[in-house]
Amino acid sequence: MIYTIIATNAKGDSVELDLANPWAGGIAVTGASGLGPAEGTINTVNFATSDGALFNSSRIKARDIELNLKFLGSDIEAVRHKLLRYFRVKHPITLDFITDYRHTYITGHVEKNEIDIFSNSEGADLTIVCPNPFFKLRDPVKGKNSVRFTSSTPSFEFEFEDPNTDSPTLKFGDISSTGETVVVYEGDADTSTIVDIQFLGPAAGVKLYNTTTQTRINIDTNEISRLLGSTIKAGDRLSISSGVGDKYVKAYRDGKVYNALSALDRDSDWIFLTPGDNLITVRADSGIDNVSAIISYENLYESI
Repeated sequence: MIYTIIATNAKGDSVELDLANPWAGGIAVTGASGLGPAEGTINTVNFATSDGALFNSSRIKARDIELNLKFLGSDIEAVRHKLLRYFRVKHPITLDFITDYRHTYITGHVEKNEIDIFSNSEGADLTIVCPNPFFKLRDPVKGKNSVRFTSSTPSFEFEFEDPNTDSPTLKFGDISSTGETVVVYEGDADTSTIVDIQFLGPAAGVKLYNTTTQTRINIDTNEISRLLGSTIKAGDRLSISSGVGDKYVKAYRDGKVYNALSALDRDSDWIFLTPGDNLITVRADSGIDNVSAIISYENLYESI
């Protein structure tokens, strides 16, 4: 059940549409559509001499959200002008949906704000086009997540007190690569990732796999070395994003950023997470103990 819809314009000003007590804000939501899974497109290739077709690709279309509103109170004109201030045609808008299960939000642009001025029951029909059709969690803890692929394993443990500050530091553990981990993705729509690879020393032939989706990234470390001007060393870093409209590979050294898209070979995929368990594996031809990886992602949902 939806309790509240909050609309926030580009200036950060918000209006709350309280479905339980619409008289408080003077606007009642009488209908809404486009809050379930968005429409998909399935592309196929027909055969001239055979029955059926061959699957080619699929995608999710942009989402259209329609809100039907009714104005309440004694000063209908003031309510109408308030609505126009927040839902300006062609301008960006963020819609928050608070239900009894979760708090999600989505961004879009106002395509239509059609107000029925001459009706006995004045109201408005709104259409918001959301290019990214997925809802995100309005939760700082569960909304965005990161998983590190390194761990510290102590070699031994005992009580120790050394009054001599000039003595060598004792080694209690090593940072070692776990090799693989299971990322439990709680969203219900595939989500993009940002993979940050930190080099603790020389490494070659670094690869990242999502065994669950059968996708992989192959990094040409020779190309990285060419871009950076020398072989990979401690402190170097790679960042690989599979974001829709924001795909990139960047290399970092000594505060400088390099476009490293050429370091991905032709067999590489962009790493996405699918709902449920995702087995992520990091490998290297050499220097695997010098590779530390973090995978970051957002939970995405097909409906509120």
